[in-house]
Amino acid sequence: MDVITRMLSVSFSLRGRTNRYDFWYFFAFLTLFGLVIAMLIALIDINSTGLGESSASLVFAAYGIVSFVLLFFAGARRLEDARYSSVWIALMFLGPLGWLILMRLWILPTARRKPIAKSGV
Repeated sequence: MDVITRMLSVSFSLRGRTNRYDFWYFFAFLTLFGLVIAMLIALIDINSTGLGESSASLVFAAYGIVSFVLLFFAGARRLEDARYSSVWIALMFLGPLGWLILMRLWILPTARRKPIAKSGV
């Protein structure tokens, strides 16, 4: 749960980096939470509660938008951690092919940073 708290605390920041473990833990959390919401909406007898189908769809759509935005920022920080520009996150908008490319980039390990050489001057 510490990972979720940490990721939500920097959720709208493009600065910094997110390591591979934190990113995939957060990705799994968003996915599982979305599945739980979908199952709850499916289990609720919509007609008896008076919510209507459009309200249930609206709840799920709102979650989808929020999780997409959170994943957008977390994915950009993960790309920076793998030494790619966060501009690559724009591949999200290319559909399934863009997502497959991003998945490949997100799987890459954390890139080692080269130390800055000190001059002898």
